[in-house]
Amino acid sequence: MSLRVRLTLRDVILATLGLVLLGTMIYSITTLVVLAQIDQRLLSASENIIQQLRVESPGRFNTSLFDTLDLSQDFAIQLWGVDRRIQYSTYTGNQAPMNPGGWDGGSPAFTVTDWKQSRTRVLSTPLVTRRGMAGVLMVGVNISWLLVAQNQLELALFSSIPFLFVLLILILWYLNGRMLLPLTQMVKKMEELNNSNDLSIRLPVNRASPGEVEDVVVTYNRALDRMENILNLQKRFVTFVGHELRTPLTVIKGEVGILKKLGNVDPESLHSIENEVDRLTRMVGDLLLLAQAETGRLPLDVNRMGMDDVVLEVFQQARVLGGKEIEVILENLEPVEILGDRDRIKQVLLNLVGNAINHTPSGGKIFISLQRVHDQAQVIVRDTGAGIPEEDLPFVFERFFRSEGANKRKKSRGGFGLGLPISYWIVRNHNGKIEVDSQVGLGTTFTVWLPLAGD
Repeated sequence: MSLRVRLTLRDVILATLGLVLLGTMIYSITTLVVLAQIDQRLLSASENIIQQLRVESPGRFNTSLFDTLDLSQDFAIQLWGVDRRIQYSTYTGNQAPMNPGGWDGGSPAFTVTDWKQSRTRVLSTPLVTRRGMAGVLMVGVNISWLLVAQNQLELALFSSIPFLFVLLILILWYLNGRMLLPLTQMVKKMEELNNSNDLSIRLPVNRASPGEVEDVVVTYNRALDRMENILNLQKRFVTFVGHELRTPLTVIKGEVGILKKLGNVDPESLHSIENEVDRLTRMVGDLLLLAQAETGRLPLDVNRMGMDDVVLEVFQQARVLGGKEIEVILENLEPVEILGDRDRIKQVLLNLVGNAINHTPSGGKIFISLQRVHDQAQVIVRDTGAGIPEEDLPFVFERFFRSEGANKRKKSRGGFGLGLPISYWIVRNHNGKIEVDSQVGLGTTFTVWLPLAGD
């Protein structure tokens, strides 16, 4: 049974129970209201009669007032003496009491009886004088019309239930279908995805009526985004590895062939082989480091450390790496302390500085700065290189990503697109964040934020 059918059946059952309860309440309240109005009329008529009623002699009432009494013609009146003999009746042909139990109560009482072959609402009021019980006044009204109205109301309520039941099924079937439409579309899109392997397919999100179903759609789209990113990353990985490993291996093979032909050891060939092997070693090391980091198997040795000491060491190494071609400038250095893994933090800064050196042409400058900003340490590495295109900025921290400008740099300064992802992971696991801002032709600025150590 489908979810739409189950929801519709549940809603119809609940709605039907509600309709039955509502119909019962309408029937009961209507009956009580009408009876209350009838009782009020009977009570008013009885009080009017009792106010004018007089006793002529013991056990006898003066009935002449009934000749002038202005009452509605639908009232039936009986005046009984203490001897239970009738002294006045609006219907002379029937001397049976409207309420045979009217003498039993000591206070006015309402009852419904069958009198003169009709249902009658009767108010029986004991007549008491200073000498004791004098008689009973019975005032009644025909309520057969009320029974007819009740029967018609019952018929209307119960005859409308089947119609309402069918109408509810149609309305709820339609509403549940609209509510479950995103899920239905999701199933169709997933089938389409399975058939075409196109991860760019997304479900439309109805922002005008947010709800649980829309949350499922948003979550589904986010899952597809992640899957698409993972697959794209795998594609880039395959392309990258195929390209990067092929070149050094080809060089190694060529140099080895030369050595075989020469028969002697050529120092330059050995140096070339050594460089290419070093490149492969660095790439494999970075891959293993990143894999350990993303699987949580790379522990951090967190201790209180002076951030200014690390920045100063990185600055001195950067001057050596930049040589005479690139000027490295230490703009600001404030003494600050953080809680972190000293080696990993230094690795982050070396990655950023090395990245800046690789992308800064001869004669360019690199600026390093450390300062305290509120409760955080701010490290800035800024270069005057070629810059990163705006469309590439969202991807700079992804593995193996290199912009077109990076692909055109010198081979001796080549990288693998792993330094920034590793730096991003290290900073994030120190409860910090790393930001990048760049303009083509003006340079790139990386900003690292790390929380300060508490007192």
